[in-house]
Amino acid sequence: MSHPTRSPSRCSRSPPRCRSSYGACGPSRCSRSSSSRPARRWPPVWARPSSSPSPTPCTWSRRHAAALLGDPPLLVLDEPVNGLDTEGIRRLRELLRSMAAEGRTVLISSHLMTETALVADHLVVISRGRLLADTGTADFIERHGRSYVRVRTPEPVALGRELERHDATVTRVAGGGLDVVGIPAADIGRSAAAGGFPLDELSTHTGSLEEAYLGVIGAEGSDTRV
Repeated sequence: MSHPTRSPSRCSRSPPRCRSSYGACGPSRCSRSSSSRPARRWPPVWARPSSSPSPTPCTWSRRHAAALLGDPPLLVLDEPVNGLDTEGIRRLRELLRSMAAEGRTVLISSHLMTETALVADHLVVISRGRLLADTGTADFIERHGRSYVRVRTPEPVALGRELERHDATVTRVAGGGLDVVGIPAADIGRSAAAGGFPLDELSTHTGSLEEAYLGVIGAEGSDTRV
């Protein structure tokens, strides 16, 4: 006897969900194939973001795996960490660095400067068809970033005048601190010791890739890629 309000289609259970190291994905996004639907075609050897608004972590893990099929000597990734959780980002970073250490070429296009600085050894900055930079990551940050030495002392005014006599650029900061440009930390320490200035802090701060990048593209518009 049929049920007055339920039909077999309403009572049928959905296929089980699959899980990967990056999380869970629904049955329509699972990489398994069945006789009821055609086999899924793999994407090309490079990995690009999906045109869908929010690809799932399972989708991203499949795309990365597909890009690695055939053990390619050249790997091109566009925004590779989008959609990954913290563990997935770290695993992907370690994988890409290990591949580069083996002699492979890994090209990454990304707007995430912090993550790029952790994985990239060499940067290429292109804006509107023009090459703005083609250099090592450390050299790019050193040239275009803001590096300074943070000094804290009970006598900031007197020490600042002393350092300015050595051609340093000194900027006062809150809490009795000084940001010093033009003199390395070792020379600042020796000058403070010679003048009898006590130091509460003496630390070198290197500019970030984000600051250096924004400085380079400041006059180039907002469509620059790195």
